[in-house]
Amino acid sequence: MAVSGGSGQNESLGPGGFENVGACPHSVHVRDSKVTDGPTFAVDPAAWTAFLGHATAH
Repeated sequence: MAVSGGSGQNESLGPGGFENVGACPHSVHVRDSKVTDGPTFAVDPAAWTAFLGHATAH
């Protein structure tokens, strides 16, 4: 996943698991860091923010 003009980070999925997250102006791109040539998906930044709020609250 190449992200141009955005920022990237790793989000923990639990013990031993991480996902790569790349934020662009109009989408957030996500992939499994252990499967770099595997599937990716993109979501609206507002949806990603809502997901993170829910995930960190539980």
